Amino acid sequence: MLFRNTFQEPKAMIRIAMVCFLLASLSRWFLHPGPGHLGDLIDGVTGMLLGIFIALSLLAVRLNARRNRGDNSPC
Repeated sequence: MLFRNTFQEPKAMIRIAMVCFLLASLSRWFLHPGPGHLGDLIDGVTGMLLGIFIALSLLAVRLNARRNRGDNSPC
């Protein structure tokens, strides 16, 4: 129930997206992977966090534009 309300508010989505971006940036700054599987895991997690950041940012912009326009259509 909490997530349903969160994903209806563009400001909350932007905050979650910024936290993902911050974590992805800090993981590249503080974690220095060596060769092998640990480096691949860190790269995968960083990529996932950046993907979540991009997706939530685009969804928040779209939702905010629909709200400002007053359009209630699904697309």
